[in-house]
Amino acid sequence: MRIKLIAGLFVLGLIFISASLAPSGAIPTTSDEYFNTVMESFFGREDHFILNTLPNDFPDTSLHYQVFARNNITGYVGYVNLYARRQCSVSPSDIYYMFYLPLDTNAYWNAESFSYNSGIRGEFKHIFGEDILKDQIMLPVGKKGEDSGVYKHVFRFFNGKAFTTAFKILYKKPDAKFNELILQKIYNVTLKDYDRDAGNLISHILTNKKLFKQWADNYILKAKTDTAFDGITYADKAGDTLIGKAVYPKVTCMTWANRLLGIMMRRQCDGTLPDLLTCFKTVLKDYDPEYYSKIKDNF
Repeated sequence: MRIKLIAGLFVLGLIFISASLAPSGAIPTTSDEYFNTVMESFFGREDHFILNTLPNDFPDTSLHYQVFARNNITGYVGYVNLYARRQCSVSPSDIYYMFYLPLDTNAYWNAESFSYNSGIRGEFKHIFGEDILKDQIMLPVGKKGEDSGVYKHVFRFFNGKAFTTAFKILYKKPDAKFNELILQKIYNVTLKDYDRDAGNLISHILTNKKLFKQWADNYILKAKTDTAFDGITYADKAGDTLIGKAVYPKVTCMTWANRLLGIMMRRQCDGTLPDLLTCFKTVLKDYDPEYYSKIKDNF
């Protein structure tokens, strides 16, 4: 809830309500405003429509609040209910995006929007006091864009201290509230199943830490040297080894297992994976102690 943090693990991540309502365009200037914007991303409408499909799954209709807004599709203006949305089938990459989006309101579902320019980094630092990046390097991967130009991909080295600091500032205990709704109840509906799948996958992937590290080391090596490198394809291949066909069918909610693995490898490369896993375990310990007791020593 503040739960998954910036990271991008899943954690942590959360399609902003402007997917069906007109966005306000306001960039948060305080941690409370940022928190509320991210929390809104866990809620949606039953008549939801967006190109990037989301589950229309609202298990507990008592978990809702009202907003006054304009519907971008129908033009309707008035009060509408936003319900807590179960996050199953949502990619962890999309969840990560929702922690970026509040700081760049022009970036709605633009695949090339992850600029992390000085403005975005400045907004983050203003709220949390840390630069979210340690460094970023241009990669030699050429790709044709719509304008037939060639752009180079970027590999970003995130700042683990920024993740940890932001998490501590944002994080709230299960008995806290958002719009008078108890966070524990919101978590149970939106993220409990998702996080259990993520925890099981992380536990399985890290049963062989040496092999995982080899795949991660090779990821950054290829990214820096191979002009044909594609991170998604590489994560798919890594998944065949680090996850395996026997495990995939057991994942019923967080179904984008390879995307989670890709995030883990990239964060292993920049050294922030331990920070993210610590934040994730804090969430599990507080919000799902029964499950936490089973996996706490796995990673």
